[in-house]
Amino acid sequence: MTTVDWTQAPSTATHFDMATGNFLFLKGVPQFWCKEAQQWRLWTHIPEQDDLIEAPLQADKKTDTPTQAKYEKYFIDVSGYSKIDIYRYLELLPGTRGHAIEHALKKLALCGVRTGGKSLIKDITEARDTLNRWLEMRAEDEAIGKTA
Repeated sequence: MTTVDWTQAPSTATHFDMATGNFLFLKGVPQFWCKEAQQWRLWTHIPEQDDLIEAPLQADKKTDTPTQAKYEKYFIDVSGYSKIDIYRYLELLPGTRGHAIEHALKKLALCGVRTGGKSLIKDITEARDTLNRWLEMRAEDEAIGKTA
């Protein structure tokens, strides 16, 4: 069995076709990496060759950049999704933050450009107010002996 060197894969490659030796991108419109042209081209799926298609193991994927290695927890695997919105992003993050913090993050993600027509200052002020309220709620909980 051929061992695939995933360090040679284009950054968006999702699979490898062992029959042809091409890296594949199988999200949305299927494509293969043409080495000669150094570009993605349309790929024709041949069901009989499915057992020759290999997906990378996590350990085989390209080496992380220094920033990715240093801040690994901030890089989220979104494979399988063609697009994600802020709600999916927040759902994919590890841990539980609660509604107030997630509301503030949503406001900050596109502050000043969301559809509500609020200014940058207004969105940031509202996010700050939401976070202040979250802090007040923790103090209220502490005062009555409630723990998270």
